[in-house]
Amino acid sequence: MAVEDQAPQGSVMSGRRAALVAMGVVAGALVFYLGMMFGSSSDIPANTTVLGVNIGGMSRSQAVATLDERITPVSQAPVSITAFATSEEIYPAESGMSFDPVATVDSAEGRVLNPVALVMRLFGPTRVDPVVTVDDEVLTERLANFAVLVQTSSVEPTIFYEGMDPVLTPAEDGRDVDLPGAVNAVVAAYLVSTEPVQLPEVILEPAVSTEDAESFRDGPATIAVSAPVVVEVEDITPEIAPEVIAEATHYLVEDSMLSPQIDGALLHESIEGRLAEVEEPGNNATFEINADNIPVVVPSRVGRGVSDEVLAAAVSNAMFAEGDARVTSAPITVRDPWLTTDKAMELGVIEEISSFTQQVNYAEYMAHNLALASEYIDGTLLLPGDVFSMNKTTENRDPENGYMQGWVIGPGGVFRQALGGGLSAATTTVWSAAFYAGLEPVEVQAHSVYISRYVPGLEATVAWDAFDMKFRNNTPFGVFMTAESDGTSMTVRMYSTKMYTLIDAEVGERFGVTSNKTIYNDSAECSAQAGGPGFTIDVDRVFYEGDAEVLRETFTTTYRSAPQVICGKKPKPEKEEEDNGGDPSPSPSPSPSPTVSPTTEPEVPEDGAA
Repeated sequence: MAVEDQAPQGSVMSGRRAALVAMGVVAGALVFYLGMMFGSSSDIPANTTVLGVNIGGMSRSQAVATLDERITPVSQAPVSITAFATSEEIYPAESGMSFDPVATVDSAEGRVLNPVALVMRLFGPTRVDPVVTVDDEVLTERLANFAVLVQTSSVEPTIFYEGMDPVLTPAEDGRDVDLPGAVNAVVAAYLVSTEPVQLPEVILEPAVSTEDAESFRDGPATIAVSAPVVVEVEDITPEIAPEVIAEATHYLVEDSMLSPQIDGALLHESIEGRLAEVEEPGNNATFEINADNIPVVVPSRVGRGVSDEVLAAAVSNAMFAEGDARVTSAPITVRDPWLTTDKAMELGVIEEISSFTQQVNYAEYMAHNLALASEYIDGTLLLPGDVFSMNKTTENRDPENGYMQGWVIGPGGVFRQALGGGLSAATTTVWSAAFYAGLEPVEVQAHSVYISRYVPGLEATVAWDAFDMKFRNNTPFGVFMTAESDGTSMTVRMYSTKMYTLIDAEVGERFGVTSNKTIYNDSAECSAQAGGPGFTIDVDRVFYEGDAEVLRETFTTTYRSAPQVICGKKPKPEKEEEDNGGDPSPSPSPSPSPTVSPTTEPEVPEDGAA
């Protein structure tokens, strides 16, 4: 009969004991676990640290106080940021960042039901990250202020001509800071690292590289001025010379490519003699002064011809071709005036804003030259921002322009004859009218020596190829000028819109007076003159609104002394003789020749040209 296998009795008992022991361990662990959960007297698990500060086993309030004492001061220290080799310190409190000890303790405390996690928190070290409060908007603004220090815009290449050679201005990369990335970098490093925070850098590349621009310079830009461009206009075929194309053209980046910028007016001017055969000119709007001294608009008129814009576009279509292909056509349409009637009506030229009359002694050259200057100046219109130039407006003082010889101030303050004498009287008249109109001086130079017909410190002169008289229309309105003269005076009036109730001049006292010397001249060209002292004087331009002064500008002028010129040789001193005890007898003073006083006739610029 079969015998069944049976386990030894001792083995069964041993297995039961092991099971009971295991159950006991589990039960004990459960009791311990529950005890730790519900019986711990502290809020923070043991061995808990924040940035090296141990808060393990502390109550919540103790932990908050400890972190506030130990870490909060550290959190207020400046943070160094850097980009493109530029560094700056930012202060957390001003940059929207702060350490939050309460929230940090909240993240450190808490009880978990996972035994393994509990054991780790009870017996292993626990590092808790600090909780940082960040105002993204404030931090972004602060970093943007730093970014301004290192930002540069990319520079696109340009090409212009020096003579006939195309010259390249290279492209340049720009740079910037990635602000969202910069915010993340600063927040990540705050309280964790003491090293400067490297902000993410951005390189801004131009649309056209220098290499591509060099290819354009050596190719199309060179071809553009290689030969004339023939323009077909109805039945004429004028040629625009390559020198004119070079003068009128430069290249800028548009739509990610170099494009020609062409001055059509220069092109038109170069062939206007030929175009006159098929064009009918119009005229710009201007102003005339009616019997009531009120400016009224003289309407513009559209002309018939090739417009500047059409001509520039036509040339651009052919300038990059070669050989017989350098031919283009330009239709006759209209040539619009640069100042239309509507634009003239908007300029605010509605009333007289200043006038000035300069009196002179009659002399043929003076009357003639003032009349000619008045013709050049009369009808001048300055748009807002325009600069008036006396030399440019009155043109070169040479016989072809009709100026006569007159007195000018030569080197050393000695008067002599030269073309255009008397132009300083015209210059003084114009500048004085501009002074009382409140216009901005750009280049104003007084006579080197004082001439008594003028208000000291409130006069001006010019010298061709030496210096000019310029002023800017610094108002938002147009300024229209009229000029007229007779044999003994010149008057300039300015019309615009008054910006002040009154503009006045206050002339101060003379100071820093210097004496003059005497010069003897025995040349045939000598012109005797009485001398005069030098001095410095201040003139204030005072602006009023109603009765209130609102602005004051001081103009300081220094005059050199004018020498006395005596025509003839300097007399030799007589030999001293002893008489009545040896007292020397004084030499008799020579009788001076008739003089030409600088206070009357001569009054134009030194160093020659007037």
